[in-house]
Amino acid sequence: MNILFLFAICLIFLPPLAEGPRNLEDIPSGSTNSEAGVCFKLFEKIKENAQQNDFQFLVGQILGAQKWALANGLTQRVSLFGAFNFAPFSLFPSPFPRALFHKAVDVQKSLQLLYFRAMLDFDFLKEMHRDVIETNEKFRQMVDLTENCYKYGHKQPLIWFCQRADYMTHQINAGPIGGLGISSRVTMLHQHVLSMTNADNSPAALPPNHTDTMVAKALYMAWNAFGNSEAVILFIHAHSFDTRLNESHQVANEVERISNGQTKCVFLLLSEAVERLTRHPENFSLILDGKILVAVVHNCYTVDRATPDHFEFIFEILFTMPGVVERFFPRPEEAHMVKAIREVLTKSWSIGEGNEEAEEIIKKVKINPENYVMKWNECGNCESKEKIFFGDKIIQKLEMPNFERNRYFIMEKLRPAQVKNHFIFPDSALLNVAATPELGIFGCFLGNIEDGTVLHQFSGEAHQMKTKLASENEGGIWKGKSVYDSPLLV
Repeated sequence: MNILFLFAICLIFLPPLAEGPRNLEDIPSGSTNSEAGVCFKLFEKIKENAQQNDFQFLVGQILGAQKWALANGLTQRVSLFGAFNFAPFSLFPSPFPRALFHKAVDVQKSLQLLYFRAMLDFDFLKEMHRDVIETNEKFRQMVDLTENCYKYGHKQPLIWFCQRADYMTHQINAGPIGGLGISSRVTMLHQHVLSMTNADNSPAALPPNHTDTMVAKALYMAWNAFGNSEAVILFIHAHSFDTRLNESHQVANEVERISNGQTKCVFLLLSEAVERLTRHPENFSLILDGKILVAVVHNCYTVDRATPDHFEFIFEILFTMPGVVERFFPRPEEAHMVKAIREVLTKSWSIGEGNEEAEEIIKKVKINPENYVMKWNECGNCESKEKIFFGDKIIQKLEMPNFERNRYFIMEKLRPAQVKNHFIFPDSALLNVAATPELGIFGCFLGNIEDGTVLHQFSGEAHQMKTKLASENEGGIWKGKSVYDSPLLV
């Protein structure tokens, strides 16, 4: 009775739906109509660049894509107060070389195995990070904490992680990463858009993408491996307006579907986790509220980057050194993995004190700075707001004292091919812009850190493309320089 009553009240007091303009000429300049007002700037922009017939068609495509995105969860938080809108996207999928796409997919499992094996060689990692440990107190404290954990032995031997390898930045992200829910929906959007234009949207042209399902399957398998049907999967976020929170719920919904409702997912903020989680004194299991056992933790928050969880930036340098990748693939039958990994790594150099190559590399950078990029290595405090430097700014930054160089490294600058596309934002659009795609390949890993065995690897049909303006050195969804995209294989 109460539900029906409330519904009736809503029907009575809701104003009648406004009827939108039926023709383009009906849209007045500066209109505040709910649909026309949002898209007015977009209409004006299109009028400057297209004939009337093309304009009609393109506007229809854009409005249809926006509505599809809102109706199908291709959304992200746009304010601290919980408001959502569609996430920025490209109207069409961007052309991407078929051979390079499959090469990136094929090497994903080898990269997972490389990071897993490297993670187990703690003494080697300490030696390779010796300079950072000596010069960075926070980093040293975290290494000491990790070392103390090793002294207790492996109370919880099973480990799972989710990884994304980004091609153009050539960076492996193994911490809290975004795109787990949005990526699948962008591909679905582009399938819809291509079908409306009678273009080829077959799997051969537009690769299937089920990132949220893959992550959910990995979490479910990890939960099963824990061996307690009463335990829960715990998602931890730093704050309630975390942009990844909506995606975590999308993954959790997939876990519930895959498990037929048997697996329970719990969401906590980091501040709540500190108060409500305790550790079992014998087996070190996490206990929620003193009674609920936690099987798997999905870390969706970022803390101080000077932690062992964020070795990946220094790994970029480490793995390009002679013999390092080979160290973790010693068997002859694994030689093809080494070759595949070497082919996707970008050359990087440490420029810290005591590095024999540093001065030689710095000389080359000063001669041709446009061929290089300098990045903060995520260790220690970054006093500057800028963390990536290009061109003459590299030369200026290299005037820093030698001891500060430990915080930075040099990479070759990549020059990917440019494509043309339309960037659609919630309040504006950039049409027919030159852009450069960045492909990310997702994978999940479940293994045993006690004996080094691999229990399961997940990859394939899980990718993300973020495409940035070609005129910009750095992208960024929130900066308005990039959009979510899909690869159209050519």
